Amino acid sequence: MSNVPLALLASALFFAPKPGAAQDFVCKPNLIGEDMCQRADEITLEIGKMLPMKTNDGTTLVEIYAENTTVSVVGHWELSGEQLSESVRRSGMSVSEFREKGVLSTKKMVCGADVLASFVRLGGELRYTYYSSDGARVFEALVVNCE
Repeated sequence: MSNVPLALLASALFFAPKPGAAQDFVCKPNLIGEDMCQRADEITLEIGKMLPMKTNDGTTLVEIYAENTTVSVVGHWELSGEQLSESVRRSGMSVSEFREKGVLSTKKMVCGADVLASFVRLGGELRYTYYSSDGARVFEALVVNCE
């Protein structure tokens, strides 16, 4: 067996990221000294106290969790996937237009709330994932900027 492949493997292992290294890097304070992972945890704790939370569009926010600088929120629609698709079609929209509108509405909502908009502007991300009552994923919106 040649020593070249063994040397390449050894150097690859030596220079490979250590477990948790990505999180350590991501969670270092941003340019103004804010630890965005800590802020994500704080937002999760505060909003988590209010869940489940009904919204005015037939959805209920049921779960929130933080992973590094991303806060993820899970919502469930009161309608099944089939009922939701039918309702969307009756409104004159395609399902893809409905999803696009949902993503834009989510961004508008996040960027219109001072605390959430500040979190995003300082380097955090907010992900909203919505499911129908029968578990089908309706759409996901990832807000990474508020411009």
